[in-house]
Amino acid sequence: MFEQQQDATLLSAPYNIMAQRAGFINLGKAVDILGIYQRSVAAARRDWADRNADKMIAFIRAGPTGHPVVAAIT
Repeated sequence: MFEQQQDATLLSAPYNIMAQRAGFINLGKAVDILGIYQRSVAAARRDWADRNADKMIAFIRAGPTGHPVVAAIT
């Protein structure tokens, strides 16, 4: 975005605030057009995930329960 190689992107906090402070224009809230959607990415290094499979499984299983709770309070 800062290298002007794209016309628009979806940003969540705090990146949307940072972009506006840098002079970028907010075109609107994606949730107003798309509805509730998962707007984050979880990633882990493979070696960590291999050593922590139980934690990975617990985190993945918590997703469907956690997202509606977060969406309800935002």
